[in-house]
Amino acid sequence: MTTHCKIFNIDLFTIKKEEIDFMSGYKITFTEDNCFNELVSWFNVYFNKVNKKVELLSGPLDEPTHWKQTVFYIEDDFQMKIEDNLWGNIVVIK
Repeated sequence: MTTHCKIFNIDLFTIKKEEIDFMSGYKITFTEDNCFNELVSWFNVYFNKVNKKVELLSGPLDEPTHWKQTVFYIEDDFQMKIEDNLWGNIVVIK
């Protein structure tokens, strides 16, 4: 029902503990008229620096795994129209 956007990208070989807390802006565009009441987040992991490359995909359109997705429910429902935009910030603190 919307586009998606990346909110955080890390390199597990180089990231420092202090860099794990982050704030990231996002903007998504609605691709259909619908009622909006939740945001869904997920992660993808790419092990590219090994002999046998591995991808761990947990998105809603990927093959289901035990990782699932995280749903952030919105307090009120909003009726959104095609091409409406939603933007904001997400803050993650360990």
